[in-house]
Amino acid sequence: MSQIEIVIVNWNTLELTRRCLESLLADLRQTDLEYKIWVVDNSSTDGSPAMIRAEFPQVNLVENRENVGFARANNQVLRTATAPLVLLLNSDTVTHQGAIKSMVDQISGRPGIAAVGPKLIYPNGAVQRSFTRLPSVIGELKYCLAFHFFPFNSVFYTLFGFGTRAWERSTALREVEVLSAACVLIRKEVFDRVGLLAEDYFLFSEENDLFCRMKRAGFRSVYLPEAVVTHVVGASRRKRGGVDSQVNFLKSRMIFFRRYHASSYFLVRAIYRLFLAWSIFMARLVKTLKRSSNSDYVTMYSRLLETLAETRAS
Repeated sequence: MSQIEIVIVNWNTLELTRRCLESLLADLRQTDLEYKIWVVDNSSTDGSPAMIRAEFPQVNLVENRENVGFARANNQVLRTATAPLVLLLNSDTVTHQGAIKSMVDQISGRPGIAAVGPKLIYPNGAVQRSFTRLPSVIGELKYCLAFHFFPFNSVFYTLFGFGTRAWERSTALREVEVLSAACVLIRKEVFDRVGLLAEDYFLFSEENDLFCRMKRAGFRSVYLPEAVVTHVVGASRRKRGGVDSQVNFLKSRMIFFRRYHASSYFLVRAIYRLFLAWSIFMARLVKTLKRSSNSDYVTMYSRLLETLAETRAS
């Protein structure tokens, strides 16, 4: 039986998926691990499935007829996985030598640990978000100030340290609330106890939902910076466009708060509504005063406000 099953979801990222598999296999060959690799393809049109079949015959390929989203695609494998460990890995990652073995050794040697995540870096070597805290009302207020308080959001982005976060300063093993789903090793028993990834999130917040359930069940998670993985952030999401990504993010946030913080749900909705309405007003004002085009901002914030109205609880 395999010691670890690795699940990669692909959607039109042929070259990135090739690099992902090449680096992953190169790392695994340096270990004595028994493994099984799965790629779930979400109806790609760029030739990804054919490339995987031709170049990586050892990989188990699942071909979906439609894009079923990140969570549902992963669950297709998680439901039948038999290995004690499961690695969720984005298709836009490059595994550095020793990363997989380091994570496996850490989780295997500490029975109280249920999940391990590596240090994620950008292609230029800068450290990116590898862990975070679970969503909260204060956290959402800070987020809105930093991203939806046009045109002053850049000030709050810097003030709240969104550019320089805890993961950049962490050089030792530490316990965290949420690990990035770009690369995370999890005990299979976690899914058996708390359930699979929530499929009502199409994009974003799947890890928040999972790690919230894990924390409530008493599972612990750690960040392991000695394991390094390069992550080209949002490769599949960029193909959908920035506005679509923000719409999916907002929808996912509303689902999370309605499910886990029902008492704060309407307050969080009100915070988003206030900042989005403000940003629409300011974008139109700046456009009028400067006689320049801020139509992209107006369109984006208007669509987000419409999305918020659509997510209103029945």
